[in-house]
Amino acid sequence: MAPHSKFTAEQVKMMEEYREQYLECQAVGDYTLFWAPFFEDYHARWPEREHVFPDVPLDVDLTPEQKVINVSMVDAHKKQLVHRFRNMYGNYSAKRKLKAQTTSTVEKMLASQLSLKGTRTLQPAEAYSKLYYKTCIKPVVDAEMKTEEDDDTSAVGSDVKQVLPKTLKLSLITKHTRALFANETPEIKAEVA
Repeated sequence: MAPHSKFTAEQVKMMEEYREQYLECQAVGDYTLFWAPFFEDYHARWPEREHVFPDVPLDVDLTPEQKVINVSMVDAHKKQLVHRFRNMYGNYSAKRKLKAQTTSTVEKMLASQLSLKGTRTLQPAEAYSKLYYKTCIKPVVDAEMKTEEDDDTSAVGSDVKQVLPKTLKLSLITKHTRALFANETPEIKAEVA
């Protein structure tokens, strides 16, 4: 069973009147304009002094010791009111939503950074290779590889066919790509860059 409420039905009704203002301040994240008028109105309707010192009339000044006790009780009651608003109107859930949004944003940012891992901008000759490999570079490389294979088979014998190593093929591609790119027209170089 839930514990007995610290607030009367009238006090809860008064808090409901301030609900919209609280939610507006919550959306902005700044409660400074909310709490001062709310506490002033609340304590004007239900002075803490009536509960702490019921035998002292309101028109009589309190002693210094009584004032200290009254101030500490007012502060404690303000904390209770703040907690009541936070619990009833979801300050914590708003923070959770904000945290979730921030977390998802950070995760997206990290994912994009991870997807970029290992990428760099291409050198002009590499970009040229990406654009013109099939049409310009591959025929020249294939022709040179054929001559290399022919030279190797004639040295070993026509019965045995040797395959060129991948490193040799890659070095031929790199060599011819750079040479062909250096001899290209300025228009193609501008397109690649």
